[in-house]
Amino acid sequence: MNIKIGDSYLITSDSMNVTLNQRYEKKKDGAGTGEFDYKPIGYFSSLVHACNSLLDREIRISDAENLSELVKTIHDTKVLIKECIEAKEAI
Repeated sequence: MNIKIGDSYLITSDSMNVTLNQRYEKKKDGAGTGEFDYKPIGYFSSLVHACNSLLDREIRISDAENLSELVKTIHDTKVLIKECIEAKEAI
């Protein structure tokens, strides 16, 4: 499995785990190199658990200042995850 979720995340898997990865810029001598890669930020037993973790993460890092902004963040993240997974299934 290799599912890109937006510009920041990638879900991969092996025979034992589903891994949630986050995009980062590689650095050399403390400065960005302009090259990007993904680093693991969580290991899960299923795709559902990885997606729930991604949703929880986006809620925690949200800049929402009221309930309606938080609801929008939740909705937008769910739609993004769903669209990316459905697009992968269509291939």
